[in-house]
Order: sequence, then C-alpha cells, then structure tokens
Amino acid sequence: MQGSLSAGAGSASRSSERRLLLLALVFGLAAAGLIVVYLRQLEARNQAPIPTVPVVVAKEDMAPGTTIAPNMVELRALPESAVGRDGVSRLDQAVGRVVRYPVARGEQVGNLRLIDAPAVRTLSFQIPAGMRGFTIPVNQTKSPAALMAPGDWVDVLATVEVKGPQAGSLLQGPPNMPFIPWFGDAGEPHGASTLLQNVQVLAVQKAPVEGVPYEPAARGAPPKDGTITYLTLAVTPDQAQMLTLAVERSKTITVALRPFGDDETPELSPFLEPIRLPSSAAPGTAGSVPPQPQPQP
Repeated sequence: MQGSLSAGAGSASRSSERRLLLLALVFGLAAAGLIVVYLRQLEARNQAPIPTVPVVVAKEDMAPGTTIAPNMVELRALPESAVGRDGVSRLDQAVGRVVRYPVARGEQVGNLRLIDAPAVRTLSFQIPAGMRGFTIPVNQTKSPAALMAPGDWVDVLATVEVKGPQAGSLLQGPPNMPFIPWFGDAGEPHGASTLLQNVQVLAVQKAPVEGVPYEPAARGAPPKDGTITYLTLAVTPDQAQMLTLAVERSKTITVALRPFGDDETPELSPFLEPIRLPSSAAPGTAGSVPPQPQPQP
C-alpha cells in the first residue's frame, strides 16, 4: 500500500517539474522574441534617412561689398539641424544681393550677412578701398565748385596764420602730403598752402560719382541745384585727420580744379605774407618764401 502511494507521489512530482520546464521554455522564447523585435526596430530606426534641407553655400570667399554672381554660390542639402535659422534656401534669394559681412568658402550664406543691392546710388559703395569720404565746405564764388562734377580731380588749399616763432615753418607729412602748415589762431591769414594734390571729388553736394563698384575714370553729372556749399573727397585716413584740423583751424578752405588727365603732384612751397618776388621772377609774378628753419621744441 505504501509502495503504491510512493510511486504515485513520484509520478506527480515529475509531471509538475515538466510543466515548470515547459513554462520556462515558453517564457524564454517569448523574451527572445521580444528582444528580436526590439533589435529590428532599433536597426530600422538607425537606417532611417536624416531629414535635410537645401541651403545656399559660398563657392569662394566673398568680401563685404561683393555683389553675388551665380558662379559664386551653390545649393547643397544639409541636415536640418546643421542649417542656421537665417540660411538662404534658394539661389535666386542670394544672387544679385550684396555681401554685408565676410563669407568664407564653404560657409552657409545667411540673410543677416546680405543686403539688397541699393536701388539708388549710395556713396559708401563708391569710396575706393582703403580710402575715406571726407566733406569740406566750399564757397562757390571763391572756388570753381559750381563748375565741378562728381569724378573731377582737385587740389585742396587753405589760408593759415603763420606768425610768431613758427612763421614759415613746415612739417614733413606722409606721402602725397608734402606740407602741413601750422594752424594757429585763425584771426588774420598770413599765408596759403596746398594741403593735398590730385584728390578725386566723390560728390558735389548730394550728387555722387557714377559707378558701382568705384571706378576712378567715372565722372558724374553736375548737380541740378546751382548752390554748392560742400564737396566730398576721397582721401586716405591720414589725410582725413589733417583735413579735420585744417577745416577747424584754418581761415578758409578752397579747391583748385585740375585739368583732365593731369595727375602730376609737384613739390610746392606755401605762399607767405608779405609775398616776395624772387630775383629770377618776371615782373608781375609772385614767388613763394623759402621755408624757414623749424622751431626748436
């Protein structure tokens, strides 16, 4: 009797173990299946194409003031995350516009770096590289200003006071500025000096020279308004500093119109009061006083 009970208990135990093994196998297969599904989804996600958007890219370095031509830019497809917010997405949105800030080769072209080509003539686009536009006052009854057109070339002269211990003294300046006279008290002028030679007129009143970009041979039309009170000249930064002092301290500033095509810059000495005639000068002609020794510091 007891043997029969022991055999039945053993059979039930083995059956229970088989069921547990079967359940473990089922759960194992299910887990393996889930892992396979997850790995396939992960693989599919990694193989999905990255979204791209078109953007205009520079094919060459472009300096400020450059008008973009079709051969200077190209359209590329870049990842959306790599494109700037102001990126230009079409070539026609860039071609014909003007570069405001430098753009390097291979760099995206953004709207913030471009400006529309000026609809009207803008003087800043016509100033030569390395030069400055400087405005001087003129008196059209005491100068040929009313007969000038933008693009003409002039010499700039000033009347100055040269009295006291510095009378007749001259300071040697940078190239193209042979003489910088002493601008003392502007009470009574005692001399006249040519400050600059062969300087181009960029604008007469508000009428600028023709041509974008700047073209030295260009010449504009005289302004319709016959009242001329100021001229804008193309000068170097050093010349601009000297003219600032001259306009502020000299008695008068005026210009002499140069003949067309004359670019000579002879060395000139200022005329000082009293004007003396050199011994070799013909009657009725005036000569310049030889430069006096420089004052001691």
